[in-house]
Amino acid sequence: VLKEDVRKGLLKNVVLFLDFIGMPDLRFQDVVLTGSLANYNYTPNSDLDLHILLDFKKIGSDVDIVRELFKEKKDNWNN
Repeated sequence: VLKEDVRKGLLKNVVLFLDFIGMPDLRFQDVVLTGSLANYNYTPNSDLDLHILLDFKKIGSDVDIVRELFKEKKDNWNN
């Protein structure tokens, strides 16, 4: 179970990402916590990943283009 302040901080990052990509009102299906820090495999160098789950069909009719757009936005955010 996540501490409430940690959960709020992680969700704030989701909102910041959606603002960054220019879609602050986008409705997401779920947020998944992954990475070695999120399981019993962690070390002092472990990381934490947030995956925002979206239904690309609800965003645009050409799912391949929507998927590519989000990949590029994610890459820009990570850089």
